[in-house]
Formats: sequence, C-alpha cells, structure tokens
Amino acid sequence: GHLRFYSTELQHRISDQLEARVHLSRNETFRNVNLVSPMGPVTNGRVARTYWMAPGQKYTSDTALAELRAQLQTGAVKHTVLAGLDWRAIAGFYGARTTGNLGAIDLYNPVAGLVPPVASTGVGRLSSDARNTGLFVQDRLALGDFALLLGLRHDRFKDAYTKPVTDLSQTQPSAALSWEVRPGNMVYASYARSFQANSGTLLWGDSAAPPSEGKQLEVGVKQEWLNQRLLTTVSAFDLELTNAPATDPQHPGYSVLTAHQRVKGVELEVQGRITPGWTVTAQASFQNPKVLSDTTAGANVGNRVAQAKRRTASLWTQYRLPQLPGLWVGGGLVNQGDQFTANDNKWRLPGYTVLDLAAGYQFAGGARLQVNLKNAGNRRYYLDGTATAAGFGSVIPGEPRALRVALDYSF
Repeated sequence: GHLRFYSTELQHRISDQLEARVHLSRNETFRNVNLVSPMGPVTNGRVARTYWMAPGQKYTSDTALAELRAQLQTGAVKHTVLAGLDWRAIAGFYGARTTGNLGAIDLYNPVAGLVPPVASTGVGRLSSDARNTGLFVQDRLALGDFALLLGLRHDRFKDAYTKPVTDLSQTQPSAALSWEVRPGNMVYASYARSFQANSGTLLWGDSAAPPSEGKQLEVGVKQEWLNQRLLTTVSAFDLELTNAPATDPQHPGYSVLTAHQRVKGVELEVQGRITPGWTVTAQASFQNPKVLSDTTAGANVGNRVAQAKRRTASLWTQYRLPQLPGLWVGGGLVNQGDQFTANDNKWRLPGYTVLDLAAGYQFAGGARLQVNLKNAGNRRYYLDGTATAAGFGSVIPGEPRALRVALDYSF
C-alpha cells in the first residue's frame, strides 16, 4: 500500500486588530487489508483461525479550516473574538471483501506461508462516506483581574453509508472563568461539551457507529516563581464519554461501543528557565479511567478503559549555545504507563520510557533546519493492541530509532 499527505496553511494579519487563517489538508491511503485472527479454543495445541480480507481499499480524508481572530474593546472590557468554520470529509472504498475460516494452526510449530484465498470476486462497495461541518465562535472578555471565555459550536454530521442515512446536528457550549488573584497567581475553572463523529467506524452488520459525546470539567491553579523564571500548573479534571468505540473481540475489523466511560485525574506541569538560553519543561498526569456501563449490561463495569493509562510523564530540556547564535540542542524522556488492549482487561501492554534528541539552527532570512532523533535508545515498546474473545491478540509496535530532518522557510 501507500500513503500520501498534503497540507497547506495561509495566515494573514489584516490589521493590528484582525487576523485570518486558512488550513487545507488531504490524506490518501491505498492498501490491501489481510487480517488473520486465531479464534480458539485451543485443542491439542492447535487453534482455529478466521480471516477478513479487503484488497484494493482506498481511503481519503479531506479537512478545511477557516477562522478570523479580532481584538475589540467595549468600555472597560477587552474582547478577543474567534470565529470560523471547519469541515471534514471521509470516504472509503473496498474493491472486494471476503471472510471465512483458514484452518487450524499448531501454536508450538506453526507453518509459515499459508495465506487466505484471494478476494478476487465480490462487489466493490463503500466502507464510509461521511461529512462533518462545524461552525464555532468564542469570545474572551477581560475586565481587570477577571477573564471569561464563552464559546458555542454547532456540528452537523452526515453519513451516507448508513441505511437509513445518518444526519445529526448538535450545538455544544463551553465556558471558562479565570481570576488573577495577585500578579503571577491565577485560578481557573472550565466546562465544555463535545460531539465527535466516529467516521469510518463500523459495527458488526456493517452499520456505522453513532457519534461520541462527552463533557469535561477542569479546575486549576497557575503560579509564577523565582521572578517569573518558573511556572507551575496544577489541574484536576473529570471527563465523561458516551458511545466510545472499542475493538470488537468477536469480529476482527469491527468495533463495539462502550455506553459510558469516566476519567478523573490530576495533571502537573513545570516550565523553568535555568539560564537565559536553558529551558526545562516537565509534565506528569495521574488518572483513573473506568467503564461505568457497557452496551452489554454488566459487562466490563468497573474495569479500566481500553488503551487508557493511569500515568504519563515527560521531561524536555533545550539549550541555546551562546557561542553560535541560532543553534540549539535538546533532549528529553517520555514515559507512558501500562494499558489494556480491551475493556475486559485481559491483555495488558507494559509501560515504557523512550529518549528523544533534537538539534536545530535558525538561519538569517527565515530558514530553519531541525534534526530529530526519535527513540535514541532503540527501545522496543508497544503502542496499541487488540484481543479476540478467545484471548488471542496482536500488538502495534512503537517506532524504532528514527532520524528526521526538516527544513522550514517563513516569509
């Protein structure tokens, strides 16, 4: 298969009080899908398998964003207004599909090279045809030591693949209040609702998954220390989500919905400047993600949400060399806790820590060169995984050591 990605963005300052931004992107994927799944049970060391094939799968995802940002004043109140429109279209097509039994395999002496029959027959059909259009507006009102952020977003989601056609609309509010208690110290609280289309997510029977809906409450404190050389943030959050898709353990290639999930947690962040050219950023989060109810009554209730981690942490430091203006070097650690592959919590992927390194140079005239060495220690780790009802699974490994070079030019 192959993957192509195109992206462009234009920003323009119309005046000192008005800015505009337009972003366009397109993602194209072509691949031959071949999923083989052991289904169990194990008998005399052998396990039965099924396969799901979709050769000639084509997938496109188009996104567009246009927004305006304005600075206004009404009396003593300063306004920062943001308004815009975003649009996303996802289309998928299968050249042909087939499923069936592949026969049993010896777990202790597997024979390589056996492949399922080629899906050369069948009727090509759509696998997804969804459009999501959003309109949004928000206003940040600042008066003295107080600031109030009010937002409103309207989404329309249409999926022509489903029968009958899915055509939904939702309007979601958001609000945040902050108070600068004294210079360098701020407390805040925010509330938001969300509406996320599960485009391209299929339930068994080829029905499209309905959108996920969520609500989030967060409170926090920001504090400056050491004459503004150190900034700390402590926040607590409560996130609830309904209709969250998860891997279907009974049917490879399909998803199931979790009726109600809840994540409570605390996040800590520290940003420091040791010297004028040496900065350090550290972050840690601790959360408790639980399944409150499931589409099957009583199933998985109280378990940890699939792919959710109880803890994450990161540390990044960057130094600008005074002897060579424009040159900087950096490095950091990323730690991710363990996670379960499914809501039944039967398969656990271990946590991991990886080391990343980077260097960059800012040339005169707007050009910038950056080099990143990801996973410098070449650590083996796993990002995600799936499991069948019989307890067999597959995992997605993390990226091995990789060198990336980027050259940007601003004008």
